Amino acid sequence: MENKEFTKKIKLLFSSLFGRAMNCAIIGCPDYADNVWLFTNIPVEEMVIYSPSSEYYMHKVEITDSDLYAEIITRFPILSSAIVFLDLNKFMSCYNKSEKTPEAMKLSIIEENIVFTCNELSVVCGSLLPEFTATLYSSLFERSVIKTENPYIQKL
Repeated sequence: MENKEFTKKIKLLFSSLFGRAMNCAIIGCPDYADNVWLFTNIPVEEMVIYSPSSEYYMHKVEITDSDLYAEIITRFPILSSAIVFLDLNKFMSCYNKSEKTPEAMKLSIIEENIVFTCNELSVVCGSLLPEFTATLYSSLFERSVIKTENPYIQKL
């Protein structure tokens, strides 16, 4: 996939969710297929002691564009090998400052942090998430969804 097309699609995937006040993604949740991600604004610290609030949002997104998903995993292999809590604001900020070529961008794990390195810049843009916490997110989402009509599940 060409860089320009990838950039357009990744911005569509991540940036459109900012408008819904969801600035984090849970990727690699053991309860879902690899191409199904949860987007939320519930911080990890709040999840363990979660109490319902109208200010918290969650969406489940299935990436059905197999070329896009394959390209995301090719460019950022960590997203297929770990459970990741990704801060989308920080990720996209770093992505937008990069040269947008696969060689110029790298996600790596340093201790428990996900670090986005682009050009000379390294930014912590997430963390590894314990399976227990990821399961809390997915079970909260599944319990809160109205099964008959679901605006919270999207396919891209």
